Amino acid sequence: MKRIILPLILSIAFSFAQTVARAELTGPTQNPYFVDGREGIGNNNNDGKSWLTPKKTIQAAVNAAMNDFPAQVWVRAGVYHETVTTEYVSIYGGFDGTESDRRDAKWWKNLTVIDGQGTQGSVVTLYFAKVDGFTIRNGGSGIGVSGDEAWISHNVIRETDRCVSLSDNKPGYSWITNNLLMDFDEYGIYNSRADVRCNTIVGNGSAGSHGIHRLLGNCISNIVTGCDYGVYDCPYTAFNHLWGNSVRDYYLSDNPQKTLGDDDISEDPEFANPDPQDPDYRLCYGSPCINTGYWDDAQPVEVVVDLDGHPRDQGCDPGPCIDIGAYEYGVSEDVDVIIESPQGTTWTIEPCQTSQVIEISASTEIEGASIDHVDLWIDGVRADPAPTYNETTELWTCEWTLPCPLPSQVAIRIRATDTEGNYAESAAAVELELQESPSVIFIRPEDSCGTTHDGHSWLTAFHSVQQGVNAAASEDKSEVWVAEGEYDVSQYGLSLADGVAVYGGFELGQCAREERDWLIHPSTLTGPSSAPVVTADCVGSGTALDGFTLAAGMPDCGGGVYCTDSSSHCG
Repeated sequence: MKRIILPLILSIAFSFAQTVARAELTGPTQNPYFVDGREGIGNNNNDGKSWLTPKKTIQAAVNAAMNDFPAQVWVRAGVYHETVTTEYVSIYGGFDGTESDRRDAKWWKNLTVIDGQGTQGSVVTLYFAKVDGFTIRNGGSGIGVSGDEAWISHNVIRETDRCVSLSDNKPGYSWITNNLLMDFDEYGIYNSRADVRCNTIVGNGSAGSHGIHRLLGNCISNIVTGCDYGVYDCPYTAFNHLWGNSVRDYYLSDNPQKTLGDDDISEDPEFANPDPQDPDYRLCYGSPCINTGYWDDAQPVEVVVDLDGHPRDQGCDPGPCIDIGAYEYGVSEDVDVIIESPQGTTWTIEPCQTSQVIEISASTEIEGASIDHVDLWIDGVRADPAPTYNETTELWTCEWTLPCPLPSQVAIRIRATDTEGNYAESAAAVELELQESPSVIFIRPEDSCGTTHDGHSWLTAFHSVQQGVNAAASEDKSEVWVAEGEYDVSQYGLSLADGVAVYGGFELGQCAREERDWLIHPSTLTGPSSAPVVTADCVGSGTALDGFTLAAGMPDCGGGVYCTDSSSHCG
């Protein structure tokens, strides 16, 4: 008789646990246990029932919560070096240690990291539970799901072989929403009966990597890039952005000729900064992912708040509509950002300039918040280093190295983000007008600075000193400025021109002759072995050679400088 009743009791208990857990996954705050990993504050001997008596490790809090079911675990910001296994107990990150309501967690601000320290298994293992608001890294799998109905939302999972692995799925479905999965070697999402929505999945280019592999469920409004295969054997796909995957963006073994799912798109998603060394996978203004996702009124609350904590459906009229990927593009009316200097949509570039200082004002009206950082993009390239705050001017300042050749127009975009994650953007097309010096010809060492060399600016400087002297004489200009470097005049030597003063010792970008230091920035002329380095023949008092190092030259004929019938100034 016992052999019949025992399974029945277990089945009833199991069903009850699932029912309670399902309510917890989608319902209000319940019975939290608290974790604070700071030394001297968190202690696993504490009861974990308040922020004043928190556990030190996540696993200790999970164990306590499992004995006090139903319960949740709230984790204060910090780095936790451990692996976590949880059944029926959901874990939430993003707390600052003062909250009394789970909805006050700010995972985008209060970074909460679970570091698996290189484990070959999963950093977090879930069974009928939810993980929300963490950065999970450094393991074989970031999250491993055993069983059905796990919820994975608002996480950054990185530096793993597989970000999310699901196994032993029963008829129930898991939800994977609003996560950033990046820098993985094998799979972003592997082998799942799940609803996968609004994730950004960026592989590291490893051979054989798949963004989403064998998904039995909906695959909607995800960005997948940087893999060998973007989406592999996922028949129910729509409104995804699949681009930049080296073998196939989309592959379906039952229909290998099909190249994309229904309403999927494939073009550059225009991330804020796609550089893998310092990535920012938020969307830029004009991204094809904006307002092209799929909205379902029945989708769970985890979908309607993005990875930055912003609500979805921000920019569509008539709506509703959402963006593809983990981040919703949308600006806050409470944040202001503007370029204060240079002003206007036409910037005048002086001939001596090789860089442009850009000053930006930024402010937020959110109570208790301040501007956290300002980003600047020029023609889609993020400024590095980023603008920094100047306490004297109260402006954010960035020095932009001018490209050469200098384009006639560039696209400028700035974004200011406050400490609450709210941001605003400003964008404009700016005309660049390079001025010509009325009196100076510029010389710089040979480099890759464009193909236009007229000597009228540092950006369009000649590479030959003799060419510069000749141009100054023919254009009735009185000075030649020569940047630091070595110049070969060994074929004939340098011949000065009447009324042209040649000055060396400049650092590129200097705008005044008095600023140069020829000892720190030497300009060296290397002459022939059979003639002088410099010849001054029949030149008047306006002629000068100043600030150079002269090398080689025939010693029997002037050596460094040979003057005939001249009144010269040689310094």
